[in-house]
Amino acid sequence: MITWMQRHRKYLVVTIWISTIAFVGAGFVGWGAYSFNSNSSSVAKVGDRKINFKQFNLAYTNAYNYYNRMFSGKFTKEQAEQMNMQQGVINTLIDEALMLNFANDLGLVASDEDVKNTIANDKMFQKNGAFDIQKYRLLLDNMKMREQDYENSLRREILLKKLDAIITPTGSRTKELLGSTLFMEDKISMDVINANPNDIVVSDEVLKKYWEGKKDNFLTEKSYKIAEGFIGLDSVKDVSEDEIKELYKEKKFTFTHQDGKVKSLEEARADVIAEVKYDKAKKEALKKYLKVKKGKEKLSKELEIFESNLEYPIYKLIASKPNDVLKPIKVKNGYKVIKLIAINPPKPKDFMQAKEQVLAIYRAEKNQENLKILAKDKLKDFKGQDVGFVGADINSSLGGLTQMETRVFVSKVFEKNDKKSFVILGNKAVVYEVLEQKLLSKEKLKKYNVYLTQASQGLQNQVMRTKLLEMLRKRYGVEQFYNPQKGN
Repeated sequence: MITWMQRHRKYLVVTIWISTIAFVGAGFVGWGAYSFNSNSSSVAKVGDRKINFKQFNLAYTNAYNYYNRMFSGKFTKEQAEQMNMQQGVINTLIDEALMLNFANDLGLVASDEDVKNTIANDKMFQKNGAFDIQKYRLLLDNMKMREQDYENSLRREILLKKLDAIITPTGSRTKELLGSTLFMEDKISMDVINANPNDIVVSDEVLKKYWEGKKDNFLTEKSYKIAEGFIGLDSVKDVSEDEIKELYKEKKFTFTHQDGKVKSLEEARADVIAEVKYDKAKKEALKKYLKVKKGKEKLSKELEIFESNLEYPIYKLIASKPNDVLKPIKVKNGYKVIKLIAINPPKPKDFMQAKEQVLAIYRAEKNQENLKILAKDKLKDFKGQDVGFVGADINSSLGGLTQMETRVFVSKVFEKNDKKSFVILGNKAVVYEVLEQKLLSKEKLKKYNVYLTQASQGLQNQVMRTKLLEMLRKRYGVEQFYNPQKGN
């Protein structure tokens, strides 16, 4: 079957699209239940392709750092949990694995030459405009990444780009429809109702009754009981001049000024000495690791590490079992040897532990209910402020709303078919009436021509990609072994 597909890949793509559309039209059954016993070393399995914890942790770290940069370093674990980020990362890795399976079935390959050209053309690995093998190896070494791992990730990226070039659809009709949808305008009148959840008074008796019906939703955080040993750089007393020179010669391209110029040995001496000490500390840490693993030595310092502790190698603990001893881990000023003693799964909090969280949720729910009652009452004889014509491209503020709230409000208005209704925005309810409608003007179509062309192409691609992924889930089968909600 695979041989046939490789010989007829062009016709297979057409067949896949036809099958995909038929499959989506008929509806699609869920793509697999969680399992937690059969393949604990992997996060998920797609066909014969496994997604391991190393891939998951790298992808999650990249996603978390991306949002942290967006929030100016203030992105929190709670925000990540609200977004269900762990499951989102798993879904992305599953989608990628589905596409890679499909690419393999089509006979697409990322050759050694493809990988070589990609690396050679990457400016990060160039010196004076040309590829520098020594710089390439030193940079990967500095990132603690093996050449094989990096090149395998490039193969996946190249393969996905080749597949994308085949399956990306084209068309112009979508552009006109998208323009009409995005830039229609409504003339509205509106009024804003404010309500503060902190004004809601509730007794402990009522709150406790509310908590009892939802107590399984208020869980303690999963944690790991560990024992650890630390081998610090200060334990390394002697560093010879020969060792300093040898390490500098081997890794001098990693010791640079801000402008990228390589530091001289004297300029980099303190950093070079630290690296020599790290190398020696690692050797001692490996000795300690072997002794602990063989039961000849015990680690005296015991700690409880929570899953939200991003400064700790949580992904290594997730993939470990009680009594496992982890290989030495490089940390600030030394190495740690860690033994996992026990895993403490999440469990329901008692009322006092959960009270603050329960109170916030109870007030938020009651506040939403109160806002809806007030908004419905105002609609009975509504006369709001006429704010004129508004469209999806609005960049101003309306009726005391912030600019962001205004954009959300306007988008919600265009989603509804009601002439009069209301929109809940956090602790506000915006009551409105559509007074008049105006279709897309030629001026806006011309103004946003480039955007509409790009957006319509992206929309078509996303729709077809979604349909294809749904069919591929059924074709290859997906098993997920790690459940972020349960922590197993």
